[in-house]
Amino acid sequence: MDVACVEGIWTRQDKAATYLEPFSFSASVGSEVDLFETSRTAIPAYAIAMVNAFASGPAVATHPVGWPAWWDRTTFPGNRALKKGAIGTFEIALLSDGVDPADLYPLDIARAIDRLRAISGRIVNRWWEATSQPIEWLAWGRTDYASAWSHHAWLAVSDGYPIDWSWEGGLVTTNAWVMPAGGRAIEVAEDFVGFATQPAVQAALAGACGVGPVGTAAFDEMDAALAATLPTGPEHQERLVEIDNRWWADNLVTGQAAFNDWLLGV
Repeated sequence: MDVACVEGIWTRQDKAATYLEPFSFSASVGSEVDLFETSRTAIPAYAIAMVNAFASGPAVATHPVGWPAWWDRTTFPGNRALKKGAIGTFEIALLSDGVDPADLYPLDIARAIDRLRAISGRIVNRWWEATSQPIEWLAWGRTDYASAWSHHAWLAVSDGYPIDWSWEGGLVTTNAWVMPAGGRAIEVAEDFVGFATQPAVQAALAGACGVGPVGTAAFDEMDAALAATLPTGPEHQERLVEIDNRWWADNLVTGQAAFNDWLLGV
């Protein structure tokens, strides 16, 4: 294998560099990526965002905007769904409790768990594990509000499902292009990444599956209506919070263990 697309958190682990070839950073490789940080061994491929998704349609009068409202069981008494895992769920819990995005990291794990206790009765057996689950549950009426990846909601809407979402407080992150160590066609792999990060290619990918471009110039290659549905769209970039992949790379084991212990009642 000469090139791969992997989760951004993995690329931030200290050991990751030992498994990867460095990019040469010639003018054509990753030069159009300016919305997210690049590194010698990882170049963002596209952006995704965990957002507040909800059922829509004539029968739905209102919905929560922002995570504090999501936690308001009196105003919005419906069923909720959250990811069955620490990444993203802890951030959402803290944002709902009034933590400023600038002060989010390092995460206060104990505070996040206390906040989850306040809403867990509305979730019960609606902790999602597969990324398709919250969208399916919204479409089937099993839940009313859910954290979900925006590109899955985007595809559901494209297929005609009555779902919508709010960008307010959404958590944005990236998957990244990497070159595994020992590849036999490094120059070809670099050429491919240079091609894949061109504005027109990023725009085409966004239009096909709803992921966000990682370069500003890609938005010049699409209309405003499409841009407004993407996590890095100019209209709402400042409403999103970037997941700190470095923090999670260093604290994943501890954070996930704390989440599991709480959920299991340990």
